[in-house]
Amino acid sequence: LTAGAAYSGMVWRKPRENLISLSQKITQAAAAASLRAILKDETTNLEVDVTSRLVTGGHDGDIAVPSPFKISLLTGAGLIKQDRLGIIEFYSDGSSSGGEIALGEADGRTSSIRIYWLTGAISVRDGTKP
Repeated sequence: LTAGAAYSGMVWRKPRENLISLSQKITQAAAAASLRAILKDETTNLEVDVTSRLVTGGHDGDIAVPSPFKISLLTGAGLIKQDRLGIIEFYSDGSSSGGEIALGEADGRTSSIRIYWLTGAISVRDGTKP
């Protein structure tokens, strides 16, 4: 018996972020903002800047949305700042202002993170290409 290792010439590369992992990060940021509002008894925000492609307000800092992904935000008219920055507010009673963050890939795959206004509940809906 012989023991040894062979080098195949393959180089390890960090995998490209996929739609599901990006959606999970944003969902976790929304959940962290909601929990912070309840625990600190104060309104907290999840900010979505569709121009600079940043989601801010979670516990791990900014989430950058890579350029291959499309991002859009649906939120209340009074929560849009400078036509590019939208806010979803979380309140100390567990409710929120509500909204939806939609992500998409060029091949048609989509993911929507929905925050319900009355309960503050967060759900994710993944779509597949048609």
